[in-house]
Amino acid sequence: MEPQENIKVVTIGDGSTGKTCILIRYTKKTYDEEYIPTIYESYSAPIQFAKKLVNLELVDTAGQDEYGNLRNLAYPNTDVFLITFSVVEPSTYHNALQKWYPELNQKNPDAIKIFVGNKIDIRDEEAKKHKAGDKNAPIDYIQAQQEISKLGCKYIECSAKTNVNIKDVFDLAIKTSLQKKDKLNQPKEGSKKSEKEKGKKKKGICNIF
Repeated sequence: MEPQENIKVVTIGDGSTGKTCILIRYTKKTYDEEYIPTIYESYSAPIQFAKKLVNLELVDTAGQDEYGNLRNLAYPNTDVFLITFSVVEPSTYHNALQKWYPELNQKNPDAIKIFVGNKIDIRDEEAKKHKAGDKNAPIDYIQAQQEISKLGCKYIECSAKTNVNIKDVFDLAIKTSLQKKDKLNQPKEGSKKSEKEKGKKKKGICNIF
């Protein structure tokens, strides 16, 4: 088995979007209907992923402005941010694009950002309550995918309540992070070339002597 990799994943987004429920569903396999605002919580556990041992650190943050200072403590050394919104609350989607994404890009530009649309289990039912073009209508997948892809980010939808795609959310975070780490650990083409040139020079000197 390859050496252990450390991956830190932080959930970010407006309150009541289901960030905590997503983490609880993934780590404890349960779902709690009651909404309890999170201030700052973390969870860490070793897991095996694609034949690699991964120490996965999950951090849950509060979306309320009054907890901004505490939230900032979670930003350093983060590998992946899960920018979470509710597909049935358009305001949380717009904040994901216009508030949370710019903030993360400023404070941790090198971290991976993945957008997560939660509560897809009630999207169809909520859509029936709105006319076409209604600004309060639920966010559909194609709309979000097109806008988020322009930022160069990945997008995935899920439901913490029905456990749809929850594992896929974290698999995507881990996979994307490992791919980035592997790429960063690979020697650059220029360095390979220089090493070869050094080898040739050394060999030439040896031949002379």
